[in-house]
Amino acid sequence: MTTAVAAAAIPAGIVLPKLAAYNVIEAHYKVVQGVPIPASVFIPKDIQPGRHPVHVRWHGGCFITGHRALPDWFGAWLLDFSLTHNAILISPDYRLMPESSGLDILDDLRDFYTWLSTPANLASLLPAGVQPDVDHLLVTGESAGGWLALQSALLPASRPRISAVISQYPMIDLRDKYYTTAYEKQLFAPTAPQLDPSVFRAYVDRMTPGAVITSALPPDRFQLVVSILQQGLFGKYFGPDRRLYPMEALDSLTDGEELPPTWVMHGTADTGIPVEGTYRYEKRLKQRLPRARTLFHYEEGADHGFDNAEGVGLQTDWVKKGVEFVEQYWPQH
Repeated sequence: MTTAVAAAAIPAGIVLPKLAAYNVIEAHYKVVQGVPIPASVFIPKDIQPGRHPVHVRWHGGCFITGHRALPDWFGAWLLDFSLTHNAILISPDYRLMPESSGLDILDDLRDFYTWLSTPANLASLLPAGVQPDVDHLLVTGESAGGWLALQSALLPASRPRISAVISQYPMIDLRDKYYTTAYEKQLFAPTAPQLDPSVFRAYVDRMTPGAVITSALPPDRFQLVVSILQQGLFGKYFGPDRRLYPMEALDSLTDGEELPPTWVMHGTADTGIPVEGTYRYEKRLKQRLPRARTLFHYEEGADHGFDNAEGVGLQTDWVKKGVEFVEQYWPQH
């Protein structure tokens, strides 16, 4: 089977200045068909020896595009929050659709936490004397990464290690007709054009069988994101397995199981990922786990990526409220 290495290279200096407070170390947590699946480790430049909290961040991109270290998708407030606690931030890539399926991505999620559960794996990348606290994680993610953050908490093996989750405008109700039915959709701002139905199918016809694509720097593959949503083909390539669908994964929890404390945010005018999915997830979660420790925030009139807007910081009212919620559970005191 032919494979292709497609971990998009980061041009020199791309992580600056937003990430200038960090040194960046590149690693990989698994190899698939000879292709390393990478993760970027962001280490505060002023870090001192001792035990430090760990923040795992999953990138978005509709499972089709995106990159672990793309600074445009890091919210400044989230970086500041992590730095406030002198945390080690690790941002993994994962296999992308349509070359890979949802189950492949879920396998990458599991394997990343298996890799992380051995403290020496991360510790070997850090300065002498710096020890990562991999037993009390903050897990965050935006858009598709929001799905990965929520799924992290739903995985039995990783759940005990997660102290808190922040899920930003997540892809969540993935059986909704938005993802499975073709109709005219006004996507993103500025609005993407209605693409010819052949765009996505033509790409699939010419893609390399067995290719392992782990990242792409937008706008690369953005047309595929628009096309798969407009044509309602997401479910076909993501897959039907119930484990891929957080709404159904909630129903599979046994009595007495608990999820980590979770803060979910979504803009009410999101043109990329409909907020209705988050409304439904909140309702289902509170029905299934009425004592779950959750905070849901809906930013009125806000679009996709609203927390990354200029001026949003730790003193923004809704951010301050969310951070106070998370700090009850992470880092460990």
